[in-house]
Amino acid sequence: MKLTFTITLLLACSMSFAQTTAPQCAPYPEVSNYRAWLDSTDLSKNVSYRIDSARERAVRTAYPDIEIGMSRSAVEKVMGKPDFENVMAGGPKGKPATICIDQWVYVFRKNNVAPIDPEDVAIYLTFGADGQLYWASPQNIPLKPKGSAVRK
Repeated sequence: MKLTFTITLLLACSMSFAQTTAPQCAPYPEVSNYRAWLDSTDLSKNVSYRIDSARERAVRTAYPDIEIGMSRSAVEKVMGKPDFENVMAGGPKGKPATICIDQWVYVFRKNNVAPIDPEDVAIYLTFGADGQLYWASPQNIPLKPKGSAVRK
């Protein structure tokens, strides 16, 4: 699980650096960004975030039914709406960003406002510019990752 966090952290850091030279990447309609989601919680008051047991059960039960290559709308039908998304731009290391990446996050537990924390309990789903899922990465949840952080 530490490997998942490390890869997710590296992906997020490299993508945020690339945003200054990237094309405009469009968010998925009606999915909150991190800041809007954070504002809907009490994390800024040092109150931990926990989803209710019914939603946790629904997301955990739905996860095995998603498949690499699914569209965002198909994943939404199976998993429900994510808590938030990170829309990032990326590309080959050392070159201008040329692709858009959309990462959906289903948060089960979070203890602080840091966008990325190794203690978070969450599922990260990463979609390419074509809107297809290419990596599913549970963090601190006993579910198997799907796909790869490197899109082939």
